[in-house]
Amino acid sequence: MLAVSPDSYGFETNNFQIHSRITNAQHAEKPRIFEDHLFLSYESDRPVRFVGVAFSHENFSKIHSFIRNIHGIFVFVYPLPEDVEQVLYRIVVDGLWMADPSNPRIEKDPSGIFLSSVKLPPKEINRWKLTAPVISEDRAEFYYFGSPGQDIYISGTFNNWDPFMHKLKELTPGSYSISLKVLPGTHFYYFVANGIFMLDTLNPNKGSDSEGFEVSMFEIEPPILEIATEEKKGLKLFN
Repeated sequence: MLAVSPDSYGFETNNFQIHSRITNAQHAEKPRIFEDHLFLSYESDRPVRFVGVAFSHENFSKIHSFIRNIHGIFVFVYPLPEDVEQVLYRIVVDGLWMADPSNPRIEKDPSGIFLSSVKLPPKEINRWKLTAPVISEDRAEFYYFGSPGQDIYISGTFNNWDPFMHKLKELTPGSYSISLKVLPGTHFYYFVANGIFMLDTLNPNKGSDSEGFEVSMFEIEPPILEIATEEKKGLKLFN
């Protein structure tokens, strides 16, 4: 069952540019991106009671509701999702699902449903405030900064020191990144930039490989297992 969420940022936003776009929109327009937010709009030549939107990256499990501004235009502002290169969505108008009529970019999913598409710009990375790798549960995200157009790979204990298994993606010119699932433990690695082995300059932790060469190092802690108590389980324990 779909959940309707009245969570458009609408007139509550403190961002002047977004607030101005919401209040002053007099016609629907193609999707716009303002300071890490997606702006959608809809208008109709007939009376409309409800306009909503559902997103592919949320598995279409939630309907976000538009609001109507003083000019009668339905508008919606949505924070750009993380780790998504494009946003796929459908809108619903008084129960009728459709692609966004204001968006010329349309794709068809495997089941033949037409979805509206918005390609997101790559996010800028502040290398001066970044300490890598960034550890999140069982994943490690690595960053490399250099000249644009390079082939950058990462080699370490987590891929048997294979210098060509994992290639970093160039997010913006000269900014490269990769996110890998890594088992708990202590890991050693280095970058391979156009065939040259290089330490991770963003990582102050160093170690040595089996041959004594200096390499970068990081650790992933094992998950903390919570021991269920008798009260939590509602079971009687026997010795």
